[in-house]
Amino acid sequence: MEALGLALLIIVGTVNAVDFTPGCSFIGGQCMYTVQLGHQGQCDAQPVSGADSQCCTSVQTDLASLQKDVQTLKQQIPALTDVLNKTRADLNISRALAESLQGERDSLLEMLHRLETEMNKTESQNSHILALARDEIASLRRDLTNMTLALRTCQAALGVTTGQNVLPDSLSGDVHLSYCNFNSTDICGYTKLSGTTSFYLLHTGSSTLTGPQVEHSAGINTGTYLGLDIKNELSTERQPGLHTAIIESSLYQPANGYCIYFWYSMKGSDVRQLDVNIRIGGGTGYPVWSRSGDQKVDWLLGQVDLDSEYTSHPFKLDFVATTNAYKSYNYNNRNYDFNYINSDIGIDDVYVYNTSCANIPRCPPMAVKHTLNNVTSCYTFHATPMTWAEAYDFCRREGPYSALVSVETEAEHIFLVNHIKQDTALSVVGQNGFYTSGSDVGNEHSFKWTDTGIPRPVTWSAGWHAGQPNNVGGNQNCLLMQYPADDYKWGDIECDSKHPFICEVYYQV
Repeated sequence: MEALGLALLIIVGTVNAVDFTPGCSFIGGQCMYTVQLGHQGQCDAQPVSGADSQCCTSVQTDLASLQKDVQTLKQQIPALTDVLNKTRADLNISRALAESLQGERDSLLEMLHRLETEMNKTESQNSHILALARDEIASLRRDLTNMTLALRTCQAALGVTTGQNVLPDSLSGDVHLSYCNFNSTDICGYTKLSGTTSFYLLHTGSSTLTGPQVEHSAGINTGTYLGLDIKNELSTERQPGLHTAIIESSLYQPANGYCIYFWYSMKGSDVRQLDVNIRIGGGTGYPVWSRSGDQKVDWLLGQVDLDSEYTSHPFKLDFVATTNAYKSYNYNNRNYDFNYINSDIGIDDVYVYNTSCANIPRCPPMAVKHTLNNVTSCYTFHATPMTWAEAYDFCRREGPYSALVSVETEAEHIFLVNHIKQDTALSVVGQNGFYTSGSDVGNEHSFKWTDTGIPRPVTWSAGWHAGQPNNVGGNQNCLLMQYPADDYKWGDIECDSKHPFICEVYYQV
């Protein structure tokens, strides 16, 4: 815009400087226009014909038009000058504003950089504080474990008993566990409801021999589980049809949620159905879990996660099993025919928590973890001596996945031995050995791991101490990590003797 104004001023100044009169001539056959500045000017030569005169007249007409345009421009100069001045002022204002904004931007960038530096410093400090806190908590837990083991060691050495062992508080608030292994005749307060058949306390399957090999709690046939005994139930004739057995728990109080774990067996070609119902008040019960048909495996884990829809009122837990088994008299051979009798259903180790399943930890508190081949095991070491059956029951109460330890590889054995040796209290109580889940009850000289309820052979034979197992006295049926001087190599021991023990939970990573 400044360049345009300057050009206009030059043109106008030039026009105002001198009055001039154009001249014209006809030279070389063409009309030529001559301007002489600074004095009166005339055409150098006169036109020689009418056409030439017309040419010069046309040029003079164009010049007059140009003069008029110049006068118009002169009139517009003040307005253009004002626009130019205003634009220049606006430009100065914009430049000042830009410089101010640039200063503010630089100031904000500096502040941002300072805040980022402070934030990084704070995050580093917080990470350091959290790391220290984690280390302190881990240290306190180790101290607590060591003191607990040391106390139990002293109590064991002095022969002081403290009554029933109490599990560490693995759950927060008012969360409680109700556990039943059906190893007592009171069956944990469960009540048999009227039906066309019944549950019984059984050992190794039923008289139909289609149930599990052993009860789940200890994995041997000395304990009991709750199940259908079809042939016993068919001591009298009954008609074909669906027959039902129902057993009901005691009353559970309202909570925000409940988690129920239980082990069940549905093994047999004629197996029908097992249901879990929630009974509120005098209702018939709401089905919350169901399985049907032959599951083929001895023991499987069932899980029910109840929300407040069911648990906002007092409720009872019902297990409902059905069978088509019946017997009828055959007049041709004068004997009874038994039909659909391979239909055993069993229940064992029921866990009821008054919280959601998400709040139940997989491993007990203060457990020592070890991962090998994508399998993680959590071990808890217990110093108070117990019989093998008592130790098994204690481990089962730690959770639905917990049992006495099964030492199946050399790597696992070395891990357990190293942990024992690094802990003074465990090393002291370890002089008496540690119980495992190994047992040869019912099959002498054939030790099996019994933690899953499906016995499997002890295949790592290098774990045995020289000369073991020897079954001294004819009743040494339990496997003990027995010899500290030989890296706790194994021996067989009487199951009624009391020893410390190790519990294990294992799961796929």
